[in-house]
Order: sequence, then structure tokens, then C-alpha cells
Amino acid sequence: MNVYWIPTILLSLSSAANMISSNNCKDKLRTFNVVRVTVNGTASVSCPNLTGKDQEEMRFHLYLGLVEVGNHTHDNGHNHNFTETVSPVGKGLGLRVNEQDHTVSFVLSGMTTERAGVYTCEGYPMYPPPIEKVPDEPQTLVLVEALQCQARKPVGCVGSAWTWVLGFWVTIIYGLAVTVIAFAIRDNDPKHTSRLCKGYLTKKESDGVLHQMTWPSQSPGLKPIEMVWDELDRRVKEKQRTSTQHMWELLQDCWKSIPHEAG
Repeated sequence: MNVYWIPTILLSLSSAANMISSNNCKDKLRTFNVVRVTVNGTASVSCPNLTGKDQEEMRFHLYLGLVEVGNHTHDNGHNHNFTETVSPVGKGLGLRVNEQDHTVSFVLSGMTTERAGVYTCEGYPMYPPPIEKVPDEPQTLVLVEALQCQARKPVGCVGSAWTWVLGFWVTIIYGLAVTVIAFAIRDNDPKHTSRLCKGYLTKKESDGVLHQMTWPSQSPGLKPIEMVWDELDRRVKEKQRTSTQHMWELLQDCWKSIPHEAG
């Protein structure tokens, strides 16, 4: 029997997942771990490392694209572990902890081509507080090997080699395009960007590193020009405009009142 690799790429898009500098929110270049398994085989998906973390209890969440597969609570203090399956993809889900190097990984058994794709693992220290997501979000691209039958005489079961090569690259290109779109949609979600960025900047402000402008943080992508228009719109709406001319005057006054320096 001939063996062909047919990657079924179900793409995400992790997480919340931008690295923020002290004065800018910059995108982090993501890299994937690639795992190849056979049908009904077992795949291992890496999670944030526990090395150097004095945590009695942590919770790990596993996502396939944007959909949560399941989660696992790891309690060192009471030697208690609990795995919850959220979607059918999580069938046979388990967590493995290497006591020597403290690496953690989800284990998926009984793999099928429908369960192939980009997996993201998120970690949350639960005890002792505070509960904050671990910045590291390992991503693993799982490819499932499919076997193709071959008869003694050609009966149309096996196609030409170039057909499989073409199909492979078309799938890869399509998958990468969908990945970019999916991450853009996910990372522009206010709960993934604004909250993280605001928390980071607030901490830096309390440390005396920088000063925040009083502009709203719900603008997609935190683009300054969109913040300006949002602030201008909010200030104009607070006024009681009576005519088109009055509206124009209010617009100019509000524009002048917006701070022009970023402290």
C-alpha cells in the first residue's frame, strides 16, 4: 500500500496572542510544532512549561482553531487531576506531565483526519493567586496520515502522483491564508486585545514608566487614528447640537480639546 500525507488543516486562531511592548502593541511571530500521526494514532500537543513556577494548581485549555476542545485541572497540592471534554474532538483527551523537566502536553488518542489542524494550549495558574494566563501559548500543527488503497490492476483507486502533490500544496496555501484571517479576527476581539493591552499599560503607568492618554481602548487593533475618531464622536454626542452650522462649530471645538501629546 502507498502512503500519502493528507494534511487537513483546521485553523485558528490563537489567542490572544500578541506580545505588547512598553509603548506599542506589536504582533508576535508565531511558530508551530509539527506532529505527524497515523489514523487512530496518538498525538501530543505541547502546553506552557511549568518549570520555575511555584503553583499548586493550574488549568490548561486546548483549542482546535477557535473552538475549545477540552480543559484539564492539575492540582499538585492535593494530587488531584480532572479532565473535561468540551467538544467531540476532545474524545480520548488526557494530560501528561513530565516530572523531570516539568513539561506539560495534552494527549489525543484515536486521531482521524477530521481532528487534524492547528491546536493551541493555554495555561492559567489557579492557586495561589493571582489568576493570570501564561503569556506562552504553544501551537502544534497535527497532520494525520491517511492510507490509500492500491489494487493489483489499476482500477482508478490511485491517482497520479502530481495530483497528490498539487492537492497538498493547494491545501497548505489555503490553510495559511485562513490562518491569517482567523488570527486577525480573533486578535481584534476586544476581550483579547483591549483588556490585555490596558492591563499592561496600567501596570507600566503605576511603575512610572509611561503615562496613558484618556482615549478608549476598544478600537480594533488599537489604531491611534481610530481612537481619535472615536473620542471625537463621543465628545460631539455629549453636546446638544441644534443645527448643521452648530454641529460644525462643535466638531471644531471638540477637535481642539483633544490632547495632542502622548505624555
